[in-house]
Amino acid sequence: MKTVVLGAGASAATLGDDVAPISASFGKTLNDKIPAWQTQYPFLKSAVAYLQKQQSNVSEDAWPLDAVWNGIDENCKLAGIIGNNDFEWPPYIPPGKRLYRQYQNRSWRCFWILSGWELKRALAKIYGTSIKERLSDPAIRCKWLAERLRELEEGDVVASTNYDLLAESIIRQRWPSASNCRTEQEYRSRTTAQGPLILKLHGSLDWLFRSNWITNHSQIDRTADSKAITDDDIDLDQDFWETRPLVIAPVRYKDEIVFPSAQPPELVEVLKFQWQRLIDAVCKADELEVFGYRFPPDDSYGNRLLQEAVRRRPADPRLRVLLYLPDAECPEVKKRLERDIFRADKAQVECYGAIP
Repeated sequence: MKTVVLGAGASAATLGDDVAPISASFGKTLNDKIPAWQTQYPFLKSAVAYLQKQQSNVSEDAWPLDAVWNGIDENCKLAGIIGNNDFEWPPYIPPGKRLYRQYQNRSWRCFWILSGWELKRALAKIYGTSIKERLSDPAIRCKWLAERLRELEEGDVVASTNYDLLAESIIRQRWPSASNCRTEQEYRSRTTAQGPLILKLHGSLDWLFRSNWITNHSQIDRTADSKAITDDDIDLDQDFWETRPLVIAPVRYKDEIVFPSAQPPELVEVLKFQWQRLIDAVCKADELEVFGYRFPPDDSYGNRLLQEAVRRRPADPRLRVLLYLPDAECPEVKKRLERDIFRADKAQVECYGAIP
């Protein structure tokens, strides 16, 4: 059995970093793909300007997704303590979105809530609707990643840390009914015609997280066509159901994992299934192939879960880990994996170079 882990580097190498950027290139790609983003997402623009001036070494022209999202997350969580007034409330707010009207109070808390909401909209545009045509391009069939994923068998597992739907699109070339799997119930109803199991460890842009402001009820749906959520869908409707993409922010302290008891049970069910199935897959794998994922040290929870998966394996044979990363990065990642996560006596880590 083979387990494959996909990181942002896999999408960037396959589609182009100017199309599906890694975190460090997100701001630059947003500027290139959506030149009017500062008008479309005015709170995000103001948030980036504030972080640039007060907290982080970011610029409005090129900023890392994780740095900006982490800044938004921290300021929003600390809103009850900080409550500053020295931020720029946008002079112009685009019409048409009901959620803007629900946060008209010009407070520190509302500012960061709207900034984070706009960031999710920008993310859904960059990794979702803007690459929709690229995913159906026949030229993808000739890409290196496509060839590798088509070699997999029904019992293999693909675990993507990306929000995009690249893995699903490629695997459907061989298994037309292939789809990512959200819950244990979906898993039990799967057939071999769906091909390898597809997990989305950080959420997916075809998953809709809906919560009702009046009843506090939540539900998680899938988009009707299994395509990425559109910007029109990300809003608050007249019945006070707010819809947003189910994505887990690349922040240091992930509430969804750290405080599951404070989260909607539907959300906990989905995330718990993703990571439990990954642990099970790594426990049973003969080989772990890693395409464009660097096991970032800040993702301490994900690394701890992978560490536990390897710990549960029998002493022999060692897990063979194949790393596909640039030559300048792979030796350091290999060293860290053998020292901190997989341990040399449990896994044999090998560098295979960058994805073509």
